[in-house]
Amino acid sequence: MQAKFANKNNKIVEDTKNFEVALLIEDLAQAKEISDVLRELGIYAHYYSDLDEFWVAANAQTPDFLIIDVKKMSQGATLFKNHPKVQNGSMAFAFYYSDSTKVLVNSTFKFNHYGLIKKEQELLGQLRCALRRRNQELRLIEENEKLQDRVLRLQKRSNRILQDSQETLSFQTQFGALLNVTSRVGKAKSCQDYMGQLMAVLSEWDACKSYGIYTLNQTDQKLVSPKGIKLGYESLPELWLARPGDKGIDSYAQEMACEVAFDVFDNEARAVNITGLRAYPEIMVIGKFDEASLRNFSWELFEERLSHAYAKLLFSEMGAKESNASSMSVWESFSYMDDMYFHQAQGMHKLVDIDFSRLLQVIKDKPGNRFFWKSFYGDFMAQLEDTLSGDFKVSAYGAQSCIVFIDKKYLEQDYQKLKAMVDDFQYWRYFQDTSMVMTKRMCPEVRLIAPSALNYIRQTQANALSAGQSVLEMSPSSFAQQTLNV
Repeated sequence: MQAKFANKNNKIVEDTKNFEVALLIEDLAQAKEISDVLRELGIYAHYYSDLDEFWVAANAQTPDFLIIDVKKMSQGATLFKNHPKVQNGSMAFAFYYSDSTKVLVNSTFKFNHYGLIKKEQELLGQLRCALRRRNQELRLIEENEKLQDRVLRLQKRSNRILQDSQETLSFQTQFGALLNVTSRVGKAKSCQDYMGQLMAVLSEWDACKSYGIYTLNQTDQKLVSPKGIKLGYESLPELWLARPGDKGIDSYAQEMACEVAFDVFDNEARAVNITGLRAYPEIMVIGKFDEASLRNFSWELFEERLSHAYAKLLFSEMGAKESNASSMSVWESFSYMDDMYFHQAQGMHKLVDIDFSRLLQVIKDKPGNRFFWKSFYGDFMAQLEDTLSGDFKVSAYGAQSCIVFIDKKYLEQDYQKLKAMVDDFQYWRYFQDTSMVMTKRMCPEVRLIAPSALNYIRQTQANALSAGQSVLEMSPSSFAQQTLNV
């Protein structure tokens, strides 16, 4: 039976432990005598009378300590010394004998046992000595197992740290190479230049052995390979698509491209997808790379950085087109006005004039105070475009006026916002001497006028003459009343 050893009363074990002792004694009275002494030590022993019975039980679970009668070392053909756990030394035991059986003690000398326990001597001291030794040994075995587990954990940890450091070093190296490649491609100034930069960088990249590129043609109906003569570049065959790729290179088209390219590169290729503003990739780079030297290379980040640079260029070009679309030449503006005037064309805009005559007169009257024309025009037009909504058009009529076609759908709100923007604009900031005082009568005027080219020309000329007179004829009292503190 199992018993707990604790350091109290006359128990022998200093730490708490489940300690199992087995008794293999022929005489039941002698076994009870030993059991009573063990109970005083806090141990409840399990009793066996036959070697065969103990043999089977020990195979299932090895006791921490065995007290065996010298008369039970054999039973028929069964020998205690032949037990596997006796032979491998995993079973701890001590022999019990009496004066009548001491002749058998000589046969115990061949065993590696924990001593002899004599019936006629004090059992308590003999058992305490043997069990203390065994308990200390078990404690050392347990501590040794803990130390071995700790060493194993430390080895695993050190191996993991070493592996992580190697991977980190490899990642840093590959990350540096990634930044070097993508930063060079990102210096392109247009989408056409981007393609040339991409091909040049891939041709100069040592890890790229050979490569090809697929893009959509202008109708999005076919995959084409750009023409070029670069080191390692392979021109891929054109592929007609089952349906137009208006959302980019669809998944089925990507599979087609990879199948064709893999045949070209002997099935040792990798696809790098570059996405712009569409849902699917717009450029596919399929190439053979030195995978051994590119271990821990972040291909996903590589694709993201190339895609970011490409999308940035597309946004830039789109913004330039939109900016150009909102601006008109003065000749186009006059033609549009006359279409609405002579032919009663259904125009989608209302004509608004921003008259800078009074501001120009102030600039003329202050020849010593420089006016920064370029900065003013750039900031004014940028704020003007931010103010207007819908499909508006803007045209500059020299330095004197600005023609604005406001979208009819937003006329009411945009006209009020435009007047507020013109009134609140800080014109004084564009004079070299910003301490000058300006009045509201010196600021540009905003007015709705009828759409006619000749009418517009007459009104702007008349406004220019009246603006000069109104600024020069201002009385001191009216000037002070309309002064804006700067």
